[in-house]
Amino acid sequence: MELAELANDRHGEPFAVVAPLDGFHLSNATLDERRLRTVKGAPETFDCEGFARSLARVREEDQPILWPAFHRELDEPTTDEIAISPETKLVVVEGNYLLLDRPCWQDVRPLLDDVWYVDAPLELLRTRLIAR
Repeated sequence: MELAELANDRHGEPFAVVAPLDGFHLSNATLDERRLRTVKGAPETFDCEGFARSLARVREEDQPILWPAFHRELDEPTTDEIAISPETKLVVVEGNYLLLDRPCWQDVRPLLDDVWYVDAPLELLRTRLIAR
């Protein structure tokens, strides 16, 4: 069970929601156009600016925000799938590049109240990536 589910079980919905970076994958058409499809999942294959803008909106706006998701079976992002309401108290943002020290990605960390880093063994990460 994920953290947001545990929080909602304890406090009731919409206490928590997961806002994944994966929804900000560039479309396959865009990746093909930029010749990046072979490295899909690398930092340059995400819409970092859109991700940072959406994070800022969640923090600043007092209205529902619709967040994109990513479906592995489609291998494409889908827009406006995850609703983040003003009543949501905990937004769990997850992704590989949230702490990346590169242009644009550096703008993400100040938008996060707390950061938890999971240090997993490289071989485990490799095995899970290949399985996907």
